[in-house]
Amino acid sequence: MGRAENNKNNIGNNIENDIIICRCEEITKDEILAAIADGATSVKGVKLRTEAGMGLCQGRTCRRLISQMLAQTLPPSDIYPPTVRTPVRTAKIREFTNTEDDSDSMEAGSEAGSMEDDL
Repeated sequence: MGRAENNKNNIGNNIENDIIICRCEEITKDEILAAIADGATSVKGVKLRTEAGMGLCQGRTCRRLISQMLAQTLPPSDIYPPTVRTPVRTAKIREFTNTEDDSDSMEAGSEAGSMEDDL
């Protein structure tokens, strides 16, 4: 009976470790634990070893889970804090301004230009 229980625990552990942590890149809990065992001490270290957090969501889904796994596995003094950068997208300045303000800023710009010309 001890052997059957042992097999049941192994199956449970295998299923638990097959849980996908990073849905975008399909990285499992087992792969992340292997990266931590390999020496990853930060979310970036796990990312470099497994590509977790490099998908479409850029880690918005899995970053917190990876941080929790690091905290459960390593002592706090060995964990480096994550560095997070927002995704970059080019934007035109007019996207940040109102159409009413555009006419005011154009007038202010033309006045400033004429002042510079006078100097």
